[in-house]
Amino acid sequence: MYTYNDKVRGMLTVTSLIDVTTLDLIQQERVGLSAKLSEKRAYYSKVAEDMNAKLQKQQVTGKAVGQKSKVEGKAGANDNLVMDSMVDYFFHQCILHEVGIW
Repeated sequence: MYTYNDKVRGMLTVTSLIDVTTLDLIQQERVGLSAKLSEKRAYYSKVAEDMNAKLQKQQVTGKAVGQKSKVEGKAGANDNLVMDSMVDYFFHQCILHEVGIW
């Protein structure tokens, strides 16, 4: 006949196995999401680099043709900051969306 302690020990064993299984599943999900996040980070970093390269090319082309005045030239430095901010915002929104936070 089983005693109360035997039943409690059995329930704790089952609960422990369920907890271990749950933790394993959570760990697998975390690893999978981490890999996806790394891929997205690499992709959006490349997009940001490409966008910055295109912007700089446009600025160089505009200066070579003589389309920029002195006032526009001063604004050009601020354009890089605005572009960087936009790229950072876009990157973070995409990451949050992928992870399911947004």
